[in-house]
Amino acid sequence: MSDIRNLSARIKGVHGMWSEWAVCFGSLTLCVVLSYIIPKMLLPGVVLIIAWRVAAYSNNPRRRDYLRCVNISQATVRALILTAFIMVAALVYNRVMIYHGNADEFYNPEIPYITSLILFPSTTLFAAIDTLKGYGPHPCRSCRLIMGISQENNILSALFIPYARGQKKLMLWLSVSLSVIDWVYYFALYKNDAFNSSDKYFFLAVPVIVYILSLFYLGSQYKGLEIRLREACVRLGSATGKCTRLRFLVIHDDRLLVSARQSDSNQILMYLDTPAITVIPFTEDVSDETARDKFTEYSGSDCFTLKPLYSNMTADNISNVFHYAAILGCENDNTIPEKLRAEGNEWMSIGDIDRAMKSGILSADLSAEIYRIFTITMAWKTYDRDGLRKYPIKNYHPTFRLRDLKDWDVDYNDMHWMDVSTLNQDKPFFKIKRMFRRLSSRSS
Repeated sequence: MSDIRNLSARIKGVHGMWSEWAVCFGSLTLCVVLSYIIPKMLLPGVVLIIAWRVAAYSNNPRRRDYLRCVNISQATVRALILTAFIMVAALVYNRVMIYHGNADEFYNPEIPYITSLILFPSTTLFAAIDTLKGYGPHPCRSCRLIMGISQENNILSALFIPYARGQKKLMLWLSVSLSVIDWVYYFALYKNDAFNSSDKYFFLAVPVIVYILSLFYLGSQYKGLEIRLREACVRLGSATGKCTRLRFLVIHDDRLLVSARQSDSNQILMYLDTPAITVIPFTEDVSDETARDKFTEYSGSDCFTLKPLYSNMTADNISNVFHYAAILGCENDNTIPEKLRAEGNEWMSIGDIDRAMKSGILSADLSAEIYRIFTITMAWKTYDRDGLRKYPIKNYHPTFRLRDLKDWDVDYNDMHWMDVSTLNQDKPFFKIKRMFRRLSSRSS
């Protein structure tokens, strides 16, 4: 793949963020518009269909090839589902009121609900949850796997992550604003009879105008991001060139070898990374013999077990990286090679690694490696490929020890286990969510 094509794929991620917003917030606006066209009895079903289509759009495998913030799609789908159920409840309440003849002068059975008064508060709820969780929602795993957790460690993550966060916050604040405007108007000026021009302006025109303005605003923002991203890719490409990197996680007695390095984006900051990194001329594949020879050359010892983990592209999408675990020791020798005892090297336990990751002092590459290995391993040890528990113990958590890595027969290139980690038998409404995901996947 040429550098131009690599850069094009990265730029496609920026365009994907804009289209993600256009589809997600556009689906909310579409529901508002349709509420003035479709009968109230049919609208909940239409809203659920729109939610299904948004989920299918987000889960489209072809859109997983490039970065984009998918948090807003998750919040949108949940908000639409909640809105549909509230609409159904309002319709049931409406029929009960009519049947028992309890409707007073302030109640209009012809208008059992107003879509804007339900939809935007529901969106506010789920957008607030995702914003408060920070890196918690599972779509963030894509960013974690590619760019790590700390944006300080990587130029491209420093560019991309603030825009992704900003998109979530924009959805939250627009939903809050529209909720406040509509509800204030409802209590202050709305009269519960046929919609007049003022009602249509606040409940219909204002959301449409806000949506159109947001498209222009984000379009200008992402255009600037595209320019900065092109400049960053050019700098990274000229600085490192197209190459293949071999990264070795060096493990000894359940501890990981790390050393301090300077940040790519800030020469003052230091972060922890594996010191066992080798750069070779670009190649599409690396044999196990080549990888073993390179680590033997680095460590000065051939007493180790080498386990291939996975491969991926670098954050600049120019070079490729092959990840390995090198577990030190053999049958008659469990000592640390002299070369690995160099000044500045440090051995960290899994607890130390967890604290360092949460504090943001691990490199982007190392945090992505640890996150991927831990998440896939725990999912593989706990559940089968359908997300069902292997053991009849709810919320059972197996042990995780680095020294056992050489014995685990799991493919870390298989991203299906990442999906299992977020959708399994221990999650609420597992069967309903699984059915909904399968339907959306087939549709996409």
